[in-house]
Amino acid sequence: MSGKKILIIVLAVVLIIVYFVFSAILIPMMKVATGYAAKYVCSATFVSGLDENIIISDLDLTMVNKVKYTINHEEKYVEGTLFGMAKQIAWFRKTDQACGCIVAENKITYDQSLKSIPNQTFHPVDTLYWPVGDRLRDTVLKGVDRAKLQKVVDETLASNSAARAITVTYKNFLLAEAYADGVDQNTRLLGWSMTKTMSNALIGNLVKNGIVDIDKPTGIPEWQQDERKNITLKNLLQMSSGLDWEEDYGKLSNVTQMLYLEPDMVSYSVKTKLRSRPGSEWIYSSGTTNILTGIIRSNFATEQEYLDFPYDSLFKVIGMNSAVLETDRANNYVFSSYCWATARDWTRFGLLYLNEGNWFGKQVFTPEWTRYSITPASSSEGQYGAQIWLNAGRKEMPSAPPDAYYEDGFGGQRVLMIPSKNLAVVMLSGQQKDFVFDDFLANILECFEN
Repeated sequence: MSGKKILIIVLAVVLIIVYFVFSAILIPMMKVATGYAAKYVCSATFVSGLDENIIISDLDLTMVNKVKYTINHEEKYVEGTLFGMAKQIAWFRKTDQACGCIVAENKITYDQSLKSIPNQTFHPVDTLYWPVGDRLRDTVLKGVDRAKLQKVVDETLASNSAARAITVTYKNFLLAEAYADGVDQNTRLLGWSMTKTMSNALIGNLVKNGIVDIDKPTGIPEWQQDERKNITLKNLLQMSSGLDWEEDYGKLSNVTQMLYLEPDMVSYSVKTKLRSRPGSEWIYSSGTTNILTGIIRSNFATEQEYLDFPYDSLFKVIGMNSAVLETDRANNYVFSSYCWATARDWTRFGLLYLNEGNWFGKQVFTPEWTRYSITPASSSEGQYGAQIWLNAGRKEMPSAPPDAYYEDGFGGQRVLMIPSKNLAVVMLSGQQKDFVFDDFLANILECFEN
């Protein structure tokens, strides 16, 4: 064979490899970045109403900060590109039957038979006292230095440019709160993975009403021909299903593909293969939470009943009126990642757990469910319960007592509950990089005698 032919063959092979790497790896990675940017900008603009300067600072992530985006305010969509390629579009749903933004190449169509569910506009209830309403009391509580507490909150917010909102609640009294410029008590902020705990609350409600049994296998049809048929709802709640999953936001992984490249996040997650015996290994997985999403949906006869469920059984009950749960293209709620709510409403959600599922006489889930939820999963080394993080080992927060537990979200979101102190602390933020929550918490705890 001549040298010329060998050269041609080598060049052809190189081109094939380059094409494969570009189309199978680089373009999907770029689409994750453009999808992330388009989706976040769309929701932050049309669901939250955040100032664009705040939105830009929230996009300070590798590759994402290189995305060029345009906002179409008239038709309510955002288009993102990276170096003129990998275009992704996020569309805001213009009707009330579903809320939020969805990444899709083409304009989203709607099932016009679905009635209105979430209220896109909300009004604080200033006639009722917190936490039922938004009127605050001036009650002087023993054992707390309220002025010092407010100073800690104000200084923490001022020194942390990524912080958006902070609240501190003690014995159901909202003692301190602070907001960054451009944000106030009526601004919806994204909880990211704090939304996972909402799946816990809703499954707890189904358990209370005798609809599901967490100790039984899930019955997911796609799993009945292999060992996945033995996975229980309890395994999924505790992130101990044994399903293989890569939760890495810095590259093309299971979680980034699911969130920005898949039209049906439940179907994608259900396809995950088993890597270990159920109950033997703890694997943090947003896909697992979206499998729970599908299980919740399977317990309703109609799509409308499913779409109504979080609002009727949770948000309306506890007065979490600002909450907006976003869906994927298949109308599955994305409980892994996408709930927007005000800092006060995220605080209300935390108080529901401190009050063991009871909201002033209305039982969302039982005290037994609360105790189960904060019991460490056997394979988690004390750091995780049922869709909620624990401080049993005091690794993450040595300043907090071991009974503390918390919702945690990407970028620095946290709703912390400390039952022994009757205390709830909420931090909502953009992209925190160097903030140490435990130092902040230690300063807060110094404001209390006990």
